[in-house]
Formats: sequence, structure tokens, C-alpha cells
Amino acid sequence: MDDDGKRIVVAGKSGGTTHCKALLVDSGNAVGEVTGHSDTVLSVDYRKQRPFRVVTGSEDRSIRFHAGPPFASLIGHNIHTNYVTCVRYAPDGTQLLTSSSDKTVKVWNVAEKKHAQTFLFGEDVKRPEITDMQISTAWEGDSLFSVSLSGAVNVLDLKTGEHTSLHGCMRPVKAFTLDRANRCFYTGEGNGVVIRWDLDTKLGKFFTGKNGGQGVSGFRLAADGQLEVVLSDDKLRTFSASETQRSDDKKSAPVVFGGVPRKFLSSNTDPSIGLAVTGNQKLIITKDGGVVSTTALAFEPLSAAWGADDSVIFVGGKNKAVVSFAFDASSLAVTKTDWKFDTYDWCEHIAVHPNGEFVVAVDKKKSVNCISIADQATVNATNPLRYHDMKVRSAAYSPTGAKLVTSSSDGQVIVWYNGFDGHRLKIPHVSAQGVTHVDFIDETTILTLGEDLVFKTFTIPDVWA
Repeated sequence: MDDDGKRIVVAGKSGGTTHCKALLVDSGNAVGEVTGHSDTVLSVDYRKQRPFRVVTGSEDRSIRFHAGPPFASLIGHNIHTNYVTCVRYAPDGTQLLTSSSDKTVKVWNVAEKKHAQTFLFGEDVKRPEITDMQISTAWEGDSLFSVSLSGAVNVLDLKTGEHTSLHGCMRPVKAFTLDRANRCFYTGEGNGVVIRWDLDTKLGKFFTGKNGGQGVSGFRLAADGQLEVVLSDDKLRTFSASETQRSDDKKSAPVVFGGVPRKFLSSNTDPSIGLAVTGNQKLIITKDGGVVSTTALAFEPLSAAWGADDSVIFVGGKNKAVVSFAFDASSLAVTKTDWKFDTYDWCEHIAVHPNGEFVVAVDKKKSVNCISIADQATVNATNPLRYHDMKVRSAAYSPTGAKLVTSSSDGQVIVWYNGFDGHRLKIPHVSAQGVTHVDFIDETTILTLGEDLVFKTFTIPDVWA
């Protein structure tokens, strides 16, 4: 749009024909046509300062400058080697910013109509990935930005020619795990993206390496800074969590896993050992990146948890109960026991008290059932604690076990103090679309993730006042 808001230039394609025209805002009448490109115009921007200019970027890999109105073509450049996806003038009109599918962003000197600077993208700029394609740019004051096909937002520094990339979630999170010791957490998405988040800087970092497009089904933090990841191709891979690096299938062959994990958890005492329950009724034990045992279940599991010392495994699901299995860490053997506790409906979440005294089972009816392991009895039998208004999405104990936290599709988080004697702290309006994950960073700080893909932290009282 021009400086007085009377004219606007639009570009598009209709009936197989590319159009790029100047229109009067009030009437919609065409007052000029922008020509010179041999393929679809993907982006257009209007220089608001006199002399007025329009710049266009096209699938023909060129940018063109046009004088106007009526916007006769002045000059074109074919310096990009792929589609020019976005063109933007600096606010003062003295420079121009373009982005392209050739994985570069370029700065132009408008007065001289010459290329001035290039920003290269990709971990290996000589061999960038498709996700390094640049699809959009913005120039706000002294700040320059671009957006990569991967979803990264890049902050560009004109002085150094370097850029800083900001990474975040773009799709629903399928897997989540918190690493308290290293003050970070990990998320996995349905498009295969895995991100390491720093709790102190609040910044995320994509795992690098080839993403074949398989979604993340589940993962767990394993020994020696490794992340065991199950993708939608039913294969188990080991990523380097410490280096945020995906594995290379040519160097390390993935392992057939045996099902889509509903839960995938690390042992409390030996991080090399993992536990998963799958939708096809299996309990799977992993060790050092491989599957070591598979136990058939008589029901479809939805939840699982290790006992405090890993000698027992608790599993719940559509059987409307929690059952237990004995686990021998030396032989990795899994044996079913007679321990069973009935819930009001499908058991969707299980949390075990750090000292192994209690199991909390959350069911489809929003009941929070606290079970004494020794007595095999419900502590709150007369009060099923249905204080959430909608489906409960997660539950976790604090590191000492003094508090329990639950999150729900109702957008609330509830912190339960001192067992279940009625002391609870409600945190409303955490996410309008529901809170999918919650956990304790420490005794007074909780971390939440909403359906809106926003992470939040909350400081809570250590004890009930």
C-alpha cells in the first residue's frame, strides 16, 4: 500500500494465469499492471517513500523493481537460485530484504539496485536441508527477521552477517519428558520434530539431522545423555540429547519396537532401562537402545509407572483397574502379580509416591484415587476427588512427594497438598484449550503445556498456609 493509503498492489493466480495489479482501495479499480515475470508472483511490497516503487518476487527465481504508478518494469535480478518467497522494504525505504527457497536471505541496496548482503542457512551451509528454505521476511525498525520452512524464526544481524534461530512447537506434542538435573525438558511432535528446551533461557532448540517425516510416538530420557525415540514407523532410535542430534539410520540401524507407546518411561534407578506400554496390548522393556522383553497384556493399557525402587511396575487402562507386575532388574524379567485395584472407569494416568507408599490412579470419570500399596486400599474411598470439570490429562508427584499436581482439559491445574485432606490450590485459566502436560521442576515450581503449544511456569507455596 502506498503512503496515503489510496493504492494497493496485489499478486495471485487465477485460471492458470498470473496476475499482479495495482488497485484503488476505495473503488477496487485497476490502475496499473505489474509485468515482467515469467511465472507466479509469490510476494510483493510497496515502497512508501518517493519515488514510489514496487518490488516483486516470483517462482521464476527473480525479483523485479517497478516504477509507478502505473508500475513499469525497471530492472530484474536473478541472483536467487530457487523461488523467491518473500520481499520486504526496510521501513525507511533505503534497503530491501528478500527470502528464497534457495535457503538464503538477501539484502539489497535499492538506490543502486544492487545486492548488498547474503545470509546463509543450514547446519552445513554447503548442504542445507529442505527445511532451511526461507519462506518469509520482516523488517521492523532495526530488526530483521526471516522464517524457515522448519518453522524456525531467524533474527538477522546486518553488522555481522550472522543470524540467531528461535525454535518452538508447531504441532501437537506427542511426547514430553522433564530433565530436572540438567534444567531442561524435551518435546516430540506429530511431524517428527524433537526439541530441547532450556528452563533458564526459555529457549528451544531443534534436534538436527535428517527428519524423515515420521511422527514421534513416544520417547524417554536414557543413560549418558541419550533419548530413546519411537517414531510412527514403529522403530526405536537413539538420539543424542546432550548434542540435540538425531540418529543416522545408515550408521545405526533402528530397532523394531512392536507397537505405539502409550507411555514410555525411564527406570528410577537405572536410566539404561525403559518401560513402555503399547496400544496393541504389550508391556515392553528396553535397555541400551534395544528391546529386551515383551509381555502380552490382557487389556488395552493407557498408563503405566515404575514403583519407587523399580521392583514393581503398575499398569492401568481400559480394564478399569491398576494391576502390578514384579520386575527383576538383574534378569530384566517381568512377572504378573495378584495385586489389583479397581477404578471407576478407564485408568488413564498413574503416579507413584517417591517413597513407594501410594499409587495415584486417575480415571476417565475424573476421579483421583489414592491407593495405599501396603494395605491395597483406597485412602480417599468416600471422596473420589472429582474437582476438575473436564478430562484429566496428566498427574505427577513433587520430588519429595509432599504435593501432587493434575492438569485438565478444563484449562485448570490443581495442586494437592498433604495427601488428600482437602487442601488444594486451583490455578485457573492456564490454557483456554486445555493443559496437556504438567510436572514439578522443583517443590515450588511447576511446568505446564497447553493445547495452544504454550509452556508456562508457576511458583506455588511450598506448604499449605
